[in-house]
Amino acid sequence: EVKNKVISAALKEAGTDKEKMKELSVAHPQMASMYLQIKHHKPEKGFPGREVVAQTGDATYHLSKELTRITQPLVERLPSFIRNTDHLVQLVKQVTVLPGNFLFSMDVVAMYPSVQREPALREMEDQLSKDPKLKERTKWKPKQIKRLAEVCFETHFVFINGKTYTQYDGTPIGKSISGPACDLLMGALERDYILTRRNKWKPDFWVRIKDDTLSLWRHSREEFEMFKEELKTLKHRDERFKNIDFTFEVENEVDGKPGIPFCDVRLMCDYVKACIRREVYRKLSNTFVYLNEKSNGPQYLKDGILRGFLHRNDIVSSTPEAHAKELELLANIFIRNGYDPERVDRIISSWVPKAERDNTTREDRETETQGQEEEARVVLKVPYVKGASEKLKKSLKKAAGVDVVFSGGVSIKQKLCAKLKPAKDPMEKQGTVYMIPCKDCSRPYIGETKQPLGVRVKQHKAKTAAADMLNGPAYHTFHHDHKVDFEGALILDTEKQTWLRKTKEALFIRAANPGRELTQVMNQDRGYTISKCWDWAIPETRRKMEWAQRKKNPRPSDHS
Repeated sequence: EVKNKVISAALKEAGTDKEKMKELSVAHPQMASMYLQIKHHKPEKGFPGREVVAQTGDATYHLSKELTRITQPLVERLPSFIRNTDHLVQLVKQVTVLPGNFLFSMDVVAMYPSVQREPALREMEDQLSKDPKLKERTKWKPKQIKRLAEVCFETHFVFINGKTYTQYDGTPIGKSISGPACDLLMGALERDYILTRRNKWKPDFWVRIKDDTLSLWRHSREEFEMFKEELKTLKHRDERFKNIDFTFEVENEVDGKPGIPFCDVRLMCDYVKACIRREVYRKLSNTFVYLNEKSNGPQYLKDGILRGFLHRNDIVSSTPEAHAKELELLANIFIRNGYDPERVDRIISSWVPKAERDNTTREDRETETQGQEEEARVVLKVPYVKGASEKLKKSLKKAAGVDVVFSGGVSIKQKLCAKLKPAKDPMEKQGTVYMIPCKDCSRPYIGETKQPLGVRVKQHKAKTAAADMLNGPAYHTFHHDHKVDFEGALILDTEKQTWLRKTKEALFIRAANPGRELTQVMNQDRGYTISKCWDWAIPETRRKMEWAQRKKNPRPSDHS
């Protein structure tokens, strides 16, 4: 709440209207949490951890996204900017390689924590002040944007040990605005020391995606060592970059194979054809395990995975040999994952590269659709059941134009890695269907809320204290002279979508009170009016309710 007040004050100071302030505020902010993801692809370094900070419920979440929207165009105008692998390939095609040239890559060590806030914010303000199109994206002035970014950079998070930490410098991990802030400061380093005429080794090919840089060196190896030393000592010569350290990798010296990996592409200088050859790159830790043919999922999704890899091969592989080698590898990989060899061969042989089957540009398609009324797309999300789901998808699309998408279950990763994140207090969970028991009888109160459960329980307490007879727990307390067990509130289910959460609430009420009269619950109404077609779900809903009660108050037999 204190953070919300700081944000509100900063937004008011920037002249933000009430509607925009409401849009950028987080009603019930939660402290960010930090956990570690193991870098399994780096066994030679002892499997180090990558810090991950979940900022979704942070008070600055929406504001940070808005600032990212405003500043990202500045990043995309940097000379070194590349969007993705496809963009990299397009630029690499234009490079001419001469004898003696070689590729190298640079990596900024722990970029986000190493980039100092003040220099990054000054660079952001400076670039915004030079942007003629800023007024098209926002009414805020560069100075005001800088102040709002300062508010976003103030970060607190809880670690898995339950302790709370504050980050005093460096851009915060997990906040979207940190990306443009780091990119702009790295862009300043490139502008002032690398892509400048004052640099006698100025490269004509230099691309960067976040903390990874790729370049072609056109000078001697001795001069390359001098260039590396120049960059390593830059931290002592320019205060803005005092925490920045680099690591370097050189072509043919990375993993014992020719070339150098970058953006999932292996790049190699071809001195005969004066170009950079390309092929698909996979890390040594790649297990070649993909969605198995026998897994519970629609066939088009499984086939789509193979087609996605075929599309990547078309983009990346620059020679017929590399293309054919990748096709053979893909066939073996998918057959090993249980796919029928004939089906795999049929998909590969019938594959047509995107460039050949779709020659119209995005602009052409937009021109064709101008003037046509856009119809709202109706999507139904359901669990996948083999056989029945395909028929449902086809029937609904034909009869009502409804698109059916299938939801997945709990993954192995979610099961195994659930405890890597700090445990969350159930009372802080948002978007829940909950139950509040009574200490003197078996009647529960069943409700739903998008707020944190603890906030909603406090509201019920306040209404009970005020003797509000329109409130279920309050009415039950005074009408029956019972004590409601507010401290024993428990979560029956979680659901972000309002209509689905209200439907689940109605199902739980019907499961607890099957009769017409509400005599077995504290509720004064049944909530959403739902069709009897949902009756098939009542037994499962009742079991889920009993399971939640046992989990909250385990019996001796539950542990035996």
